[in-house]
Amino acid sequence: MAGPLRSARIVYTGTGKDVIEGGQFRKHVTLNPEEEEDYLLLIDLISSGQEVPDRFYSATAGHADRLLADYGVMHLHLGGAGSSTLLFLIQFADKVVLLETNTHQRFRRECAELIRQHRLTPVPKTAVIVKKKRRPARTSPSKPPAKTT
Repeated sequence: MAGPLRSARIVYTGTGKDVIEGGQFRKHVTLNPEEEEDYLLLIDLISSGQEVPDRFYSATAGHADRLLADYGVMHLHLGGAGSSTLLFLIQFADKVVLLETNTHQRFRRECAELIRQHRLTPVPKTAVIVKKKRRPARTSPSKPPAKTT
């Protein structure tokens, strides 16, 4: 199975994805009605392969997001882009695993706990060569013509 995607946006490769609440899934914050509606809407959108609206993403999605870069954990905003209520998840090519809901403030303090609780391991970073640099073809030194006697 391929590892987590490190995309700051939900990526589809055709149809929707299975949405799974991870074994340790918890709502660490009480969701207000708008946030609860967004939570259910996200599950519907992801499972049906529909585009997730921009309002769920941070204005700086993916920039300096160490949790995404190191562990493949992304977050979406419940209640709009300015909301502090977050849904943390790991995205794979064929599924999304929901980890927990939390806030920016609690998350900053409890990041290590999230990593430990969900037994996350760093995602190996692989180098992808987009285009190889061309090297000049090697030529063998010219040999003088053979002498004939």
